[in-house]
Amino acid sequence: MRRRLPALALSAALAALACTSGPCAPPAQAGWFGPNVDPQLVAQVPFDKRGAINAADAELAVASEDLTLAKMKQELAGTQRDYASLGVDLAKAQEQSAKLALDIARLEAVMAQRLGKPDENTKLLNDLKADRIKSEGERLQLQGKQNATDLMVRDMRQRVAAKEQDVAALKARMG
Repeated sequence: MRRRLPALALSAALAALACTSGPCAPPAQAGWFGPNVDPQLVAQVPFDKRGAINAADAELAVASEDLTLAKMKQELAGTQRDYASLGVDLAKAQEQSAKLALDIARLEAVMAQRLGKPDENTKLLNDLKADRIKSEGERLQLQGKQNATDLMVRDMRQRVAAKEQDVAALKARMG
């Protein structure tokens, strides 16, 4: 049975190999929490003495996947907020369009009864119809944006669900 080298051991071996052909740069001075460990020294640790290194490497792999999943969920939540906001904007546009339709119907009824000043009524009716057309255009544009955002939300949900399964499988493998 062939044993697989963890990623850290492989990178340490490659670093040691690269440094055999000439001078090497000193290790980085600081990482997130302090100085980095020289990969050349790590490469010299016997394979049977790397239990803690392998466990820490596995813990880092799980933590990195958890971080990736959390970022995906955050992005999904933002897209869902955008979808909800578009829903409010769309409802407002529909309400505005309905108000304009009501005003048009009222004015047409007034004009049919020959009430008010004909010139002013005609100008107001034309303005109301122009506003309604503009409102309908905005509503259609919002509807298109909402449909596109809905597709994005569904796609992101599927990707998050798949990533959750991957992370759960990784955690199960790691014990």
